[in-house]
Amino acid sequence: MKRFYTLCVVLLLLSSSLLSAYAQENESPDPAIWMPDTNLRNAVRDALRLNANEPLTQQKLLNLKNLSAPWLGITDLTGLEYATHLRSLAVGRNQISDLTPLSNLTGLRALYIGGNAISDINPLAHLTNLQRLGMLWNQITDIHILTQVATYVKSCLIFVAMINKKTFNSNPSAVTA
Repeated sequence: MKRFYTLCVVLLLLSSSLLSAYAQENESPDPAIWMPDTNLRNAVRDALRLNANEPLTQQKLLNLKNLSAPWLGITDLTGLEYATHLRSLAVGRNQISDLTPLSNLTGLRALYIGGNAISDINPLAHLTNLQRLGMLWNQITDIHILTQVATYVKSCLIFVAMINKKTFNSNPSAVTA
C-alpha cells in the first residue's frame, strides 16, 4: 500500500510539473516580440478596447473581428496571424510591404490595403472568403493569383487592372473575368 501512495505522489508531482511547463510554454510572450509594429499594436489595443493596464495577448486576438487602421504608419502586420476570427481589415495608406501574416486568415471577407508598398499579393491566394478587396496605389504587377480567390473578387479584376494601368499594360493576360 505504501508503494501505491508513493507512486500516486510521484505521478501527481510529475503531472503538475508537466502542466506547469505546458502553461509556461503556451503563455503569450511580450507583445513587442510577436507583434513588433508599435502602431499596429496600438490600433489592435484600441479595437479590442483594452485599458492601459490590460495586457495584449495572442489569445485576446481571437476576439478581434474588425480592424480599421489607415494612415497610422504601420510597416509590419506580424502578429495579425493570431487574429484568426478577423473578418474585416482596413490598413490603407500605411507603409506595409509584406502580406504574409494574413495568409492563413481564411475568414477575411473584406481587405483594404490600398496605398501601401505592396508588390506581392501571393499571400492572399488562400483567402477564398474575400468579398471585397481594395488594393489600388501599390506596386502590384501580377494579379493572376486572385483568380484563385472568391468569385466576387474575380469579377473585379478587370476594374482593378484598368485602374492600375501599369499592371494592365504590363500583364493583360493576368486579367480574367
